[in-house]
Amino acid sequence: MVFKDYVILLLIVAVFFFWYKIRQYKKMIEDYNKSTGYMERKYENIELDNIDTRLNQHLFKNVLNSIQSHVYQSYYTIEKLSNVLDYVLYKTPKQLVTPRDEINFIKNLIEINKIKLSPLFDLRTKILIDERDPFLERKVIAPLVASI
Repeated sequence: MVFKDYVILLLIVAVFFFWYKIRQYKKMIEDYNKSTGYMERKYENIELDNIDTRLNQHLFKNVLNSIQSHVYQSYYTIEKLSNVLDYVLYKTPKQLVTPRDEINFIKNLIEINKIKLSPLFDLRTKILIDERDPFLERKVIAPLVASI
């Protein structure tokens, strides 16, 4: 064999060696991609399995109920405030008002203050009035609370 034959043989061996190494490298990349995909899927499954741990349904329901309560409380407060403003703007400019209007005004003010003080104080009222009393319908008193 001549030197030329050894060079050709060496080149053929080198080509097969590099071809084999490239196949090994591709196989290694393919295995890595498979394992990475497997790990990502496993991570996603664990994340889905544990989502209920992070989002406690009972706590979530309590938060929603609390929000609903505050919305209702706001609606209730706005309604009472509307009644107070109605009284102050439209009924008190008159010289005389009925005791019933004055009592309803006082009740609305008390309700607004109950809501304002509710986290700290438990404000309770007891109003004993005979609703059938004809005196409640007469315009006999000047607005008392409106000037306070």
